[in-house]
Amino acid sequence: MTTKKYITLILGVCGLLAISILVTNTESTSSEPTNSYIVLESQDFAKYITDKEAVVIDVRTPAEFASGHLSGALNIDSSAPDFQEQLNALDKSKAYAVYCRSGNRSATALKTMRGLNFAAVADLGGGILAWERNRLPICVSSLTC
Repeated sequence: MTTKKYITLILGVCGLLAISILVTNTESTSSEPTNSYIVLESQDFAKYITDKEAVVIDVRTPAEFASGHLSGALNIDSSAPDFQEQLNALDKSKAYAVYCRSGNRSATALKTMRGLNFAAVADLGGGILAWERNRLPICVSSLTC
């Protein structure tokens, strides 16, 4: 066997070994539980709520919530001193969809929920302002929701 053929054979075996290691590592990590934390645009957020039967959480103040909110939303004010305790009392195995006015407070809430090991949380990118820009429905009283 020539040196060139010998080197080609060695490189081929090394390549197959590397692929085998990658596949083995991928298979071993895919069986681990995965938590999902995502930011979605309005239309995708609406679909997520429906598809995942997600619990919707509005993290704005009660006054902001009263001015208009998503149908069925719970109001858990992110500025409340017991915000983390209120979140911690929720069922972490359910899917959640969080939003605020513009996306800043809900992004922080998503990080908090990640730290509390919630299984699946989606954040409405751009908040309820983006939701309204896309002409999606909001509730302005308990009579319409």
